[in-house]
Amino acid sequence: REFAGGDTETLAGGVDLTLTPLARMDRVRELQRAAADANSALTEEMSIHIGAQVRLNREVQCLQQEREVLSAQVEGLRAELALAEERVTVTQRELEATQNDTERKLLCQICCTNV
Repeated sequence: REFAGGDTETLAGGVDLTLTPLARMDRVRELQRAAADANSALTEEMSIHIGAQVRLNREVQCLQQEREVLSAQVEGLRAELALAEERVTVTQRELEATQNDTERKLLCQICCTNV
């Protein structure tokens, strides 16, 4: 229906009630096609986003596994370093003991030859 001032009455979705029944049905079909196209595009977009999310989740899992492996390697290297530091300490003590023993022997030789 047309009202004063040229306004027309429409159904929800934009179907003009002043159109003939056949024209209204065409308009309804047109709106349904547009809605189906929009739904299809939205479905495709959602599929793309879901695929991207799945790839990101896989990458996050791979990175977490890699982090766990690297953490284990770091712990192994720390243990090796601790052992190496302990060997250095033992070797330094042995070297000091050998040096002290050598100094005593030299002093004894000096003392014995001077007598």
